Amino acid sequence: MATNLELLINAGLIQSNNLPNATDTATINGLDQSEVEGMINIFSTVGTSFLVNNCNPGSTVGPGPGVRTIGIVF
Repeated sequence: MATNLELLINAGLIQSNNLPNATDTATINGLDQSEVEGMINIFSTVGTSFLVNNCNPGSTVGPGPGVRTIGIVF
């Protein structure tokens, strides 16, 4: 079974060439799998452009080089 980190990488929320530090990895892997699946479902539904437009206009909140912050607005 994949770790939570692997699930987020496979879903495109975290880039494999820009991994979180050990503390953050432990936090991610400590989440309930249903929480991770929820994040993936929301990210897949709203998409990166929604996050950029609504969470940090003019910048980026989606996965990318040097970017680790993903915001979700309800």
